[in-house]
Amino acid sequence: MSEENRLGEEGDGWKILVDGLNFERNLFAAGMLGPMREAIRYAVNYAKRRIQFGQPTIDYQVNQFKIADMISKLQTARLLTYHSAHLMDMKADPVMEATLAKLFTSEAYGELMPEAIQVMGGDGWTRFYPVEGFARDSKGNEIGAGTSEVMRMVLFRWGLKAMAEDLKMPPRRVHKELGVPISTTKPSTIAQITEASVLEILARNYKVNPGLYMSRDDAKEWMQIEDDELDKLLESLEVKGLVKLYRDRRGRIALARATYKGLKKAKPLEYYQWFPDWVKKEKLF
Repeated sequence: MSEENRLGEEGDGWKILVDGLNFERNLFAAGMLGPMREAIRYAVNYAKRRIQFGQPTIDYQVNQFKIADMISKLQTARLLTYHSAHLMDMKADPVMEATLAKLFTSEAYGELMPEAIQVMGGDGWTRFYPVEGFARDSKGNEIGAGTSEVMRMVLFRWGLKAMAEDLKMPPRRVHKELGVPISTTKPSTIAQITEASVLEILARNYKVNPGLYMSRDDAKEWMQIEDDELDKLLESLEVKGLVKLYRDRRGRIALARATYKGLKKAKPLEYYQWFPDWVKKEKLF
């Protein structure tokens, strides 16, 4: 294809494709809001006019709870969809928001329709009212514009990126008075970085997160060090059997933890037994 036939700038193809998917998913979600409202409207007004055992069926608490749940699903779906649309108007890149709007709305739609039919009883199941038709459409909503499974894959990948700061592992330490691990503020960095100090950091992590590896970012919270230098120290400790490393698909060091040999070298056994005196012995594991 010649350059004169290209749409947009070079390298913008992926962004254009994603923008189209965001619009499609948001539009798909918006199209479900009307039937959801109609189903609630029919259920509410039918129950107000249907008399059973001497009173309108809307007076029965079980139907009131169903209607309350339907309203909560509709209103939440509306907020998600409108928020995603607003971000598009603001020229933002709402991958996560549009995906979430589509996923939540399609599944809320599928949960709402049977409840509306249940409130309306047998008449809700017949074609005399439109609710049963809405219900027949529900599974298609979970497939069109990307299946719910695909939406969850997108949410997992983009969600971890978009919420990286919110989901960051908090530093932990043992509280001086309570004697139990707690989340804390950013730790003070270690000035002199050696194999011994790296091993000590891994030992501290084991004390408050036993059994868990420490990520590269976790370790760098404690020290000012370049990645290459940290790799050399960790690899040297690995050769000595003091550290166990996990490497990602590209062969890069991603996680590290001290071995039992390393823990023993870093600190005495008593250091890792952080249970305070006030803990009952039968509660220990």
